[in-house]
This record gives sequence, C-alpha cells and structure tokens, in this order.
Amino acid sequence: MSMSFDIFPTNAYIPKCEELKKLSQEMLRDYFVKENINFDIFLEFNVKDIVSYKNINKDTLITNEKEYLSFNINKIGETLVFYRKITDIDKKFWEEEIKLNEKANELKEKLAINIKLGYMWNVKRTMNQPGIVSIYYGFLAIALGILTDGILYSDDGAWDYNSFPIEAEEFKMEYLNFHKLQNKNIEEYIKKCIYSLKQYR
Repeated sequence: MSMSFDIFPTNAYIPKCEELKKLSQEMLRDYFVKENINFDIFLEFNVKDIVSYKNINKDTLITNEKEYLSFNINKIGETLVFYRKITDIDKKFWEEEIKLNEKANELKEKLAINIKLGYMWNVKRTMNQPGIVSIYYGFLAIALGILTDGILYSDDGAWDYNSFPIEAEEFKMEYLNFHKLQNKNIEEYIKKCIYSLKQYR
C-alpha cells in the first residue's frame, strides 16, 4: 500500500531539485546522529516523463502533471514527487475541513493563499520499499514544505491523521516524535524501520 504527504505551498517559489536534496538529506543525517544510526546516505534525483519514465534534463521541481520527480536512495529504493492542480473538489474539501477541524481553521488564511496559487505537490512512498525510504520521504515532504512555506496533510497513514493539516516547521518537530504520535500501528512500523537501520554496519 502506498502512502503519501500532500504539500500545499503558500508562496510561488519553485525550488531546485538540488535544494530539496540538500535540505532533506541534512534533516535525515541530523536524525541519524541523534539516534546513533550509522547509515550512509547517497541520494540521486531525476525528473521523468510520467508516460515513458524517461529522464528529462531538468533541475527544477516539476510544475506540470506530465512529469514526476524520483529520489533514489542508495540505489535500493525511491520516493516520488508529483504535481497536481487544485480542483473544485479540493476547495470543497477545505471548506468542510475548516468547519470541522480546528487545525484547518487556524490555517484557513494560508489555505486560501494556496487555493489562489492553484497547485500542490504529493510526496509518495510506494509498496515494498526498504525502511530507509519509509523514514526519508517524510523529511523530503518537510523540506518541500519549508522551501515553499507549505502546509502538509495526509489521510492515508503516512503519519498520525490528528496532526494535520500542519505547517512544515511545526511538523519537523513532530515527525518521528513518538511522544506525540497516537497511531500505534504507525509507531510500531516506524520503530521496525529504525531498528533495521540501527543493525546496518
């Protein structure tokens, strides 16, 4: 089962892929130092055609639905980034969410900015990926959110649903923090991923 984070930018800046790589890798390495995990990280990225999967010579983040961005980790797994335009369904969703969700209500002005911008990104982990991908793709989503003043959201089990929507800098403090995590299934799975990384030498 694939899982993902949605990032709703609130500024019009389009990051370079290298920026995303650098920031997400720094956060992951900082986490490894904190947890005493000895795991070398080698990231490669490619913009690809969504139909042919062929590489496209481009170094800025995708801004159309005909391309996607692939981050390959140590040649053993990958996480993907997709672009999508905001639709009327998205607008109606946020209207309802603002009424029912206190966190969404607190961010309603920023959500309105995103709706005017008219697009969002999705950071996805597909099935059968190694533990390192399950840890890394959250940092990639946070990095993209930080660079675009973005709001993060997920309702498919990527992280605790009760955390969302949330600004990137705040989620940076919550991600992989089990003291705030209420979903025990996610906690058990992530702890298994961390344990597997700690066995690496």
